[in-house]
Amino acid sequence: ATVIDLASSTEDIVSEQPVIALFAKIFDVSPDKAYLIAIPKISENGKKMAELYNIQVIEAKNQKEAVKALKDKLLRNKK
Repeated sequence: ATVIDLASSTEDIVSEQPVIALFAKIFDVSPDKAYLIAIPKISENGKKMAELYNIQVIEAKNQKEAVKALKDKLLRNKK
């Protein structure tokens, strides 16, 4: 199973709060992979927490870029 979550901010940076929320979902579901899409980018604390919880972060400027980056990552991890 794979868990994907999206967090966006009208500010320049997404806080670590979505990482904590995704971790709770991971705890419930126990997926093989977890991805957090951050638009436009995630805070340093968020990156550190994501790494600790084994969540892969995808940073993107917009929705179109996010979809492309996620697709690329999913295809790369299938191999």
